[in-house]
Amino acid sequence: LPFWNGCDEDDHCVPDLVLQSQTDLMNHKQFCAQAFRSASLLCRNQTPEEPSERIIEGSRRRMVVDVRLENRGENAYGAQLNITNTPNLRFSSLVVK
Repeated sequence: LPFWNGCDEDDHCVPDLVLQSQTDLMNHKQFCAQAFRSASLLCRNQTPEEPSERIIEGSRRRMVVDVRLENRGENAYGAQLNITNTPNLRFSSLVVK
C-alpha cells in the first residue's frame, strides 16, 4: 500500500534537528563573581573548568533545565531526546510544551 511519508520525492527524509538548552545554575565564573562567595575554597582554586560545568550548592532543593528540540527540516521519524542525571540528583517533574 503506497503512502506519502511527508518527505521529498526521493522518499528519504532529511530532518534538521536543533537542540537548545539552558539551566538556572551558575557556572564557576558567575558563582565566584558574587562577593560573599569569592573567598570560598572553590573560588580560590584556579583550575580551568569545563564550559558546561555548573555549580549547585548543597542547600539548594531544585534546579531547572530547559531543553528545546526543534525540527526545521523534513519529518524526523523515531527522533528521541535522552536526558540523564547523576545518581545524587532525583528527577521530580517534566513539562512538555
